[in-house]
Amino acid sequence: MDARITLAGAQMAASESRLHTSLRQTDDTSPDSRMWEACADFEALFMVAMMTAMRGSAPRDGLLRVSRAEEMFREQLDYELARGMVRRSSVGIATMLYQQLSPAL
Repeated sequence: MDARITLAGAQMAASESRLHTSLRQTDDTSPDSRMWEACADFEALFMVAMMTAMRGSAPRDGLLRVSRAEEMFREQLDYELARGMVRRSSVGIATMLYQQLSPAL
């Protein structure tokens, strides 16, 4: 069972690598490129929601009050971290979504 999971992960990584390579070769205004950007943004939003839920599950000390400005900064930081995570190594949601939607182009 573990070998199948590892093989599936390797196949997904190879597929994602080929997808990134082919999209780099197209111009930024092509429908494929815009579709990929939309899929990557969706994955980033998913990651933000996950990080927000994880942050909310951690207990707060109560020693210092958290201001609204700090909450806004943390939200923006989470979004930028999520976008960076998707750009460096995608979780796979963007790739799967792109593969599902690309035949519709």
